[in-house]
Amino acid sequence: MKEKKLPAKIEHLHDVLDFITEILKQQGINEDKIRNMQIVVEEVFVNICNYSYDEDNQGINIRCYITDDDLFCIEITDWGKPFNILNSKDPDIKKDIDDRDIGGLGIWLVKNLSDKITYKRIEDKNILEIGFRLSRV
Repeated sequence: MKEKKLPAKIEHLHDVLDFITEILKQQGINEDKIRNMQIVVEEVFVNICNYSYDEDNQGINIRCYITDDDLFCIEITDWGKPFNILNSKDPDIKKDIDDRDIGGLGIWLVKNLSDKITYKRIEDKNILEIGFRLSRV
């Protein structure tokens, strides 16, 4: 398991992506799948930076590990406002672009590029676990 804590500030996005990418490459995951995982992590990180904290920005903690059932998991913890990504309404992607509501596409990507998502609110923490099946990567 590898772990890193960073400020939840946009200027640390590259640090987050570099951390994740290095671990993924060590696991021998191909570049296409790495890009998909980077998209997922970027979307979650940017949303935390933009919406989770008002003033008391306590940062984020990222843990990466492989489960017994062959999932590469990225666990992202923040101490901001409660937000369960699983309760977010998916956008109607079949609508014409001009008729769609604004927002929601990034969360839709997170849900559709990953194999497993769990959310827990424990005390003052949002804990989002995103899993990617290694047999698919």
